[in-house]
Amino acid sequence: MYTQSGVVSCTLSDHSLVYAARKSVKVKSKITFIEARSYRKFDQTMFTSDLTKEDWSPVLESTDVEVAWDSFIQIFVPICDIHAPIKKTRVTDRQPTWINEDYLKLRRDCQRSRSKAEKSARPEDWAEAKRLRNKLNYLADKLKAQDMNSRISNSKSDPRGLWKNLKTLLPGKKQSTISSLETESGTVTDGTDIANTINNFFATVGQKLASKFEGIDDTIVNTSGSNCNSGFHFCHITTCLVLKQLKKLNPHKATGLDNISARLLKAGAEPLSAPLTHIFNLSVTTGTVPSKWKISRVTPLFNVLLLETTDPSPSFLW
Repeated sequence: MYTQSGVVSCTLSDHSLVYAARKSVKVKSKITFIEARSYRKFDQTMFTSDLTKEDWSPVLESTDVEVAWDSFIQIFVPICDIHAPIKKTRVTDRQPTWINEDYLKLRRDCQRSRSKAEKSARPEDWAEAKRLRNKLNYLADKLKAQDMNSRISNSKSDPRGLWKNLKTLLPGKKQSTISSLETESGTVTDGTDIANTINNFFATVGQKLASKFEGIDDTIVNTSGSNCNSGFHFCHITTCLVLKQLKKLNPHKATGLDNISARLLKAGAEPLSAPLTHIFNLSVTTGTVPSKWKISRVTPLFNVLLLETTDPSPSFLW
């Protein structure tokens, strides 16, 4: 969009100067949305009551661990969606807590003074603009210090809050993305291929290292002189043990890919202990683990210090 245009006569040339002023458009930042469970109307008593009323026989009578876990999910997740529904939330930039009306007023004055100096180009206007800028920077540093001292003083009895405030003072770590990966077969640029290459490397690194040690006797020798039982087996766990561990869960831990938070498991510990105990014991008896338990989100950390290595193996890049 052009706000102004015209023709200016120029004595240095036979041609006139044509000009146009274009209005700059501010580039909007990318809007980010996150999906999370909403606990605004969560009632633990009602949640526990609904779990108790459910029929858990499809889980308790199952002899296949995969079927048992799928049945548990089909019963448990709909109840979670009722009491703590998943909602999409827009993530916006929050205004710092130290900003007050005095700072906002001085910032507006500073912007007007700079705009005036750019138009007039007079030294006294530029001096006034610099004075207001320095005053604004001084006020910002003062307000930041006061806000941080206040937050640290208020969180002395809260170790979690104190550490959270102290981390804001530490320099943040820069995150870098991988656009390509050098392997023995060539350069990999596709994101899926990079992930599969890293996954294959770490899945086979143990076998490759073990193959380098040949002729080693792996027989276990008892040097203590006492008799030991060579047999080994897993024991079934009890419902009381599962209930105890569910009540110890930290509700502030991150939710996994199944959208089942530790808070919901802890809140429904009483009715959930029996079906979960059956699933755990069934897994021990059959020697299998539900396939959905093996799914995880892996984020490789880029090792910047080893970029100059000549070895193309991914092990030197991660």
